[in-house]
Amino acid sequence: MVDRRPDDRQPERHVDGLSERHKLYCCQVLGIPPAQFGPGRTSGPHAATPTPGTITLAIAPGLPAAPLLTQAAYLVPGQADPALLPPVAVAYRGIQQPATGDSAIRQEVLMAAHEGSQHAEQAEQRGIGDTTLDQFRADVTRLSREYMTEEPFPLFLEMRRVRGRMHDALDRRMWPRDATDLYLLLGCLNDLMAIAAYDLGYPQAAEELLRTAWVYAVAIGHHPLMARLRCDAANNVYWSEPRHSAELALAGLGYLHAGPNAAYIHLKHGRAAARLGDADTARRAIADAGDAREREHQDDLLAIGGEFNFSRASQHYLAGSIEWQQNVTDPVHKGQDGDPVAVWVVPSCLVAKGLHRAQQPRAHQRGQCRVTEVLVRLTRSTGRA
Repeated sequence: MVDRRPDDRQPERHVDGLSERHKLYCCQVLGIPPAQFGPGRTSGPHAATPTPGTITLAIAPGLPAAPLLTQAAYLVPGQADPALLPPVAVAYRGIQQPATGDSAIRQEVLMAAHEGSQHAEQAEQRGIGDTTLDQFRADVTRLSREYMTEEPFPLFLEMRRVRGRMHDALDRRMWPRDATDLYLLLGCLNDLMAIAAYDLGYPQAAEELLRTAWVYAVAIGHHPLMARLRCDAANNVYWSEPRHSAELALAGLGYLHAGPNAAYIHLKHGRAAARLGDADTARRAIADAGDAREREHQDDLLAIGGEFNFSRASQHYLAGSIEWQQNVTDPVHKGQDGDPVAVWVVPSCLVAKGLHRAQQPRAHQRGQCRVTEVLVRLTRSTGRA
């Protein structure tokens, strides 16, 4: 015997073929209360008998009901044209084709505006303020300038502390221009830490710090910083790989060709060339350094100053050391005992520069001061300056 009881799992459907759940969904889409979703006229001489598969909408009391809409609009002549339908009907027909009614368009436009506003609310949040950024800039400037005269290890610890604060700031939501400023400062700070690590006798750590700084410089496309990092990398491998040092210095010149730091890179390239025995390249590097300094140039590194600004006195000093290295490698003049004498190419201004640096209380300059003392002794022994 077949069980004729209704299946509880099937939703109850009315004569119009729609379940209550579907009607409630339609009301939600149309933005109307369920009371307005009615069967239309159910009495009177013009009452229509609903056809299964059709939807009848009651617009409001006292107004004529909307015509019956079939789920397949092309089966009803004249109903396929949205212009012939009331706006609310067109809005409902969005489940079959894009809605073109005024209310539907208004709803889509408002939704798009609300979405943009919500996203802007998140983008408006700024995890760092101008005061903190100014403090970071002041810290990097101070550390760069203090490093010219102070002991490297205490400053290295201070650099690490400031860098930790910058890392914490990067973990917050921030504006793109704030992130760009932080990337520049982090690149400069890691470069200063690399210089300190090298002066303390840890070239491997210095190399890793230079790679870290390079990532920040490349991310923001800061060519002056990229040039400086290539130059410091060249200095890092000068004693162990002079040929690679020359290549790195040349790579740095591809990012910067004017200003004091460009002169610094030229001289670093010349120093490596002199150590390799290439006297012509070394002399040309000294001349190119002078030309580069004469070309006007300003950038963020020069504004920071300190280690990031190559002074004219330092330029003369480094040029003299290149000439000295060149004559030691391929001596032209010899003394009575056959030892090379490089004093013929050492200007007197280099001696003054060397003596000035020798008086500075900076432990990691002792190697440079010893070289200067050699130059001074050679000058005094020959009576030429």
